[in-house]
Amino acid sequence: MGMLPATLALWTSVTAQETIPDPAPALSISDARINESSGLASSRSAAGVFYTHNDSGDVARFFRFNRKGEITGVFQLDGVQAIDWEDMAAARIGGNNYLYLGDIGDNARRRKEIRIYRCIEPPVDRDRAMIKNFEVFAIQYPGGKAHDCESLAVDPRTGDLYLFTKARKTEVFRVKAPRATGTFLAERVGEFEVPQGGLGGHLATGADWSPDGNWVAVRSYTQLAEFEASRLRRGDLKWFSIERVPLSRQGEAVAYTRDNGHHMLSSEGNPCPVWILPIVRG
Repeated sequence: MGMLPATLALWTSVTAQETIPDPAPALSISDARINESSGLASSRSAAGVFYTHNDSGDVARFFRFNRKGEITGVFQLDGVQAIDWEDMAAARIGGNNYLYLGDIGDNARRRKEIRIYRCIEPPVDRDRAMIKNFEVFAIQYPGGKAHDCESLAVDPRTGDLYLFTKARKTEVFRVKAPRATGTFLAERVGEFEVPQGGLGGHLATGADWSPDGNWVAVRSYTQLAEFEASRLRRGDLKWFSIERVPLSRQGEAVAYTRDNGHHMLSSEGNPCPVWILPIVRG
């Protein structure tokens, strides 16, 4: 990732009760089109390439940006209505570099099904495109129940999709590796609770799976829980560590960098701050 701001060297793994200075953002996206960054992903095909999208209210598009916070591409899914895009993910599956766009939000808990869109990651030499080739995974929860959900992670080793609900106790659902457009029933894996860490500290607002397949991060407004992926796959929902995340206007996104060594975090608002924090374990 190159040199990081010196302030990031002060960052250590801590509980929410400890007080340390928040590190400065590594970059800021000032483009007016990005005002509610709700999803974040790190390219699997090229270093220093990242993606984000807005929350509800925007069209079905996502943005590519670089380490300077400059927008280098805008891509839209043809014929898609964005109801409540809340998270995105990048994963290399079967030799393909995919992006997953999660239309999974449901504040009123009324949706009979949610949708996840999957497309091939756009070539780095394209700066805009109307994407016509993509898959649509319509997902239903067990018993026809609706859940508010803002967190999506994709297991790069299996292709399974994981959803983490936004509630006092986070419920985890899995969809076994969908291979083509269709309707799928999610299975409940279990639940966990992140200790309260300030307002909204227990509410899951974003998730990501590390590119090497070893770790899963789930963030809230104030904290980040990291899981050993091998345990999550078998339903052992005990986190490995808890870190405090930088205070921001409304932090809703997290992603691992392509080198597996950093967590990226973004926040709603414009300019949009993005933190790139070295991961400290043990």
